[in-house]
Amino acid sequence: MLQHLEDIRPDEKVILVIHKHWWYFIKPFFILIFLMLVIVLSLIFFGLESFGLLLVLLALFIGAAVFYYYWFLWVNDVYILTDSRVIDIDRNEIFNKHVTEIPLSNIQDVSYKIVGAIPMAFKFGQVIIQSAGKEHHVEIEMAPDPLKIKNIKKHFIQV
Repeated sequence: MLQHLEDIRPDEKVILVIHKHWWYFIKPFFILIFLMLVIVLSLIFFGLESFGLLLVLLALFIGAAVFYYYWFLWVNDVYILTDSRVIDIDRNEIFNKHVTEIPLSNIQDVSYKIVGAIPMAFKFGQVIIQSAGKEHHVEIEMAPDPLKIKNIKKHFIQV
């Protein structure tokens, strides 16, 4: 959260910081498993000859790049609930940052939905915050425990 402190006003109190659920990392995990399989097979078939070593290094580089990419997106896609507003900070590229904020007084409705067996089992889903202002809504994708988030917001948002 330290990298997002510039988006918090000095007179605000942070109530909740929300990142995507850990399930977000399942896809890169399986990519890494596949790349580890490529490494093992290349070592079995080619040994540490030049081609085998090249495949191992390439698989390690791709694995590290994929993991870093997902980690970067996870760290920089954050929702912050303060005592005065909801802030949606989205950085999907290194030099591109988009911040949406909704004052608590403009929030008309907070709802959530959990679709599918895996989200139901691991308690993650989508939280939708409807606004009366210029920004009509904020959607928190893959939110951990959406009901808890909705209930926390109810204490600060009178909807």
